[in-house]
Amino acid sequence: MTITNRSNIRAWGEYPRHEIEAFGDDGDFGRQHLLNPHVSRLLGDVADKRVLDAGCGTGYLCRKLARMGAVVTGLEPSDAFFDYCLEREAREARGITYIKDDLSTWMASTPFDVVVSNQVLMDIVDVEEAIRSCSAALAPNGQFLVTLQHPCFENPASEYGEHGHIRVAEYLNEYVIPQTYGVKIHRPLSKYLNLITSHGCSLREVVEPQLTDPYLNLKDAHIPSYLILDFVKSIPGARAL
Repeated sequence: MTITNRSNIRAWGEYPRHEIEAFGDDGDFGRQHLLNPHVSRLLGDVADKRVLDAGCGTGYLCRKLARMGAVVTGLEPSDAFFDYCLEREAREARGITYIKDDLSTWMASTPFDVVVSNQVLMDIVDVEEAIRSCSAALAPNGQFLVTLQHPCFENPASEYGEHGHIRVAEYLNEYVIPQTYGVKIHRPLSKYLNLITSHGCSLREVVEPQLTDPYLNLKDAHIPSYLILDFVKSIPGARAL
């Protein structure tokens, strides 16, 4: 079977409502303890900034950023998540604009100060087009913040719990990894870095989030499950240092 953006979006659209609601307003364990603190630190003061959450899922990050004063747009292609976002906005009215579209084909009509891609790019088949859309949506000197499942250490935490290590059998080639809903695409780290920098963004910081006490017995105290990349959109005509 050929995997396309459209087929993967359809598969994500089958995500059950009770699991979406259970995700909560701070996300799962990994987001709460590993991603959210660094995302907040790297974004800094977002008051009055135009922020695009590119692949917003349940909209949890959209709502967090709106509470911090950002002017937020959430882009989400799947029916299940998009409908949930609209329902939450209708109930809570945080001024968030939601757009139902495929990031790999969507084009922004106005520039954003910040684009966040939070656990999204590995789920997109046409990743280069998605990255192109994110870069094109940024104003000059805008921030592009990317979080990924760490491509070097994708094996489940259960393997670390059983063996005390992670085994890597294939890294350099791209391949499909089935999930409960849809698939993700393994790509080496160099693919993401080279694609994003080729679209006019410069890397500023890399974070491999680590658990600390009282979670020292868990995988992420020793081997990272996530990778955070902080980029800035280059100003046209500016000389690189």
